[in-house]
Amino acid sequence: MTQPEQPASAQRDPLRVGERVVVRFRLPEQDPAGPHLSDALGEILNISASAVVIATRRGELTIALPSIVTAKRVPPPPQRRGHSAVT
Repeated sequence: MTQPEQPASAQRDPLRVGERVVVRFRLPEQDPAGPHLSDALGEILNISASAVVIATRRGELTIALPSIVTAKRVPPPPQRRGHSAVT
């Protein structure tokens, strides 16, 4: 007899404060014809029992845990290359 598989969420490492992540989450139901999901890319500032706070380019975003569809770590942003002076 084989062991039942653990849910995918139990198999993953938990995300931690300070990590850079992308989070897909459900938007509050406002317009049935509008978008239903959105993504947030940034650094995790805080994780509580009910929400996660992410620092994005547009500012801090608080996302309720039940609205999160998926989340994963992402690498640091690529470094910008400086312009070389032409002489």
